[in-house]
Amino acid sequence: MNRISVITLTILMVSWQIVGLCPIPADQQPLIASLLRSMVRSINNQSSPNPSILIGLRLAQNHSLAKEKQLLKALKDDAVNRVQKGLKFTSGEVALYVMAISACCENPAKVLQLKRKNLVQLLSQKVNDELDSVEIASTPLTNFYQIGLGVLALCQQGAVIPYPLVYRLLSNPAFRDTIDDSQVSIDTIAVLAMALTCIKEQFTWDQKQTTDTTMKIIIKQILNQKKSDGIIGNIYSTGLAVQALTVTSTFYNTSDWNYTQTIQKVLSEIPNGTFSNPMAASQVIPSLVDRTYFDVTKLQCSQDTDNLDMTEPPTVPATSETLIRVQFTVTNAVANNFTDSITISLHKGSVLLSVMEEAAKEQPEKFSFKIENSSWGPFVTSIQGVGQSTKDRTYWQFLSDTTPLEQGVGDYVVRDGENITAKFTTY
Repeated sequence: MNRISVITLTILMVSWQIVGLCPIPADQQPLIASLLRSMVRSINNQSSPNPSILIGLRLAQNHSLAKEKQLLKALKDDAVNRVQKGLKFTSGEVALYVMAISACCENPAKVLQLKRKNLVQLLSQKVNDELDSVEIASTPLTNFYQIGLGVLALCQQGAVIPYPLVYRLLSNPAFRDTIDDSQVSIDTIAVLAMALTCIKEQFTWDQKQTTDTTMKIIIKQILNQKKSDGIIGNIYSTGLAVQALTVTSTFYNTSDWNYTQTIQKVLSEIPNGTFSNPMAASQVIPSLVDRTYFDVTKLQCSQDTDNLDMTEPPTVPATSETLIRVQFTVTNAVANNFTDSITISLHKGSVLLSVMEEAAKEQPEKFSFKIENSSWGPFVTSIQGVGQSTKDRTYWQFLSDTTPLEQGVGDYVVRDGENITAKFTTY
């Protein structure tokens, strides 16, 4: 029997109170609508359905109901297809599918039902496998971000997470290193904060107190990454950080955080195209509409209105085909040391991926590369035959001069005279 049991009749949830939030002024509402439109339009362009997009759309106040229904069907069909064909389906992915289906007021336990296992039971098994790996090998099968998503989604479905299992996770050296790291991933600890806040309602008073010790460390880490302009970590981690601070503010001291400042900073970045990636938009939408991932099981779908205006404001057409020049350098200091550079001419407004494609055409022996598609867009896995390795903790990092890029290669728009470096490094 699974160590995590799924309760189908009783949902062990608490009524979460969001405090201190301010509604977005009417004159800034069009900014939110622009993000929603980009998310809706991305549905037909997805190589595989993205549950995060549906979660963001469902948590919003304005809806394109036909498109949401289309994406829901695609997600359910994809879940069945993955299991039937034995395709990759990680714990975090299953968790997001469960949350997306729940956000549509449907029961994810009624999806799949293959080999006597439904989608929620599959998630339970995936999370169990992750926790077994942490306990035995001191490392997850995937990462702690996905474990956080899995525990959160199971909690929302009424799963009982035994405290001894949680305690072993919280006391595991790999977990402690993750939350204590000075370069901590805000995305990861934000999701863990939401997961622990949800499941701690199942525990006794003493057990809650022990969990609080970890939670206080996590909240402190999130607040330590707060910048003077309100950004937490970086602009792309801010959405999840806001959700985490929102759901924990009832229990923990977050008075050092100015919610309004953070939200205004996020809003100011929308016209700059910062959230043009639909995945990035999906993670900030909940905070912009005073909601969090905790709300996915609380929506009243019968009250939805098909009221998202898909009309884009008029834009000024480009008047020139200006060419820019970008220097692209590939360097590997980990093994087989090499450094190669090339200058590429291309149209203004081009993204980094276009620079890499042009470099590979001109000098394939030095700049050929491979990518994998992810929910965030194309992800570079190897350059010049040198590939990333989870075992060796290596990856390709992209920098503008010496500043790491926050956007992916498919989204980052290069500038004239910019020096871009792809650096093979460790983490």
